[in-house]
Parts: sequence; structure tokens; C-alpha cells
Amino acid sequence: MDIFSVFTLCGGLAFFLYGMSVMSAGLEKMVGGRLEQMLKRLTANPI
Repeated sequence: MDIFSVFTLCGGLAFFLYGMSVMSAGLEKMVGGRLEQMLKRLTANPI
């Protein structure tokens, strides 16, 4: 495994983590408080 492979691996990992961050921010914007309200309503009942 040469140094170019290590840089390629680190670059791919960085792109993956950046994509996950962008996707989670987009989902949070899209869903907003609706998901939180739905979870509160579903977990409010002890059964």
C-alpha cells in the first residue's frame, strides 16, 4: 500500500463524511419539528 492509496482512502472517507453531514442537515430542514412532535405523541402512551 503506497502513499497515494492512503491519500485516496482519506479523500474518499472525507467525501463520505461530508455527504452524510449534508444529507442529515437536509433531512432535518425538510422534516423539522414534525418528527419531534410525532415521536412525542407515539412515546407519550406508556403502553
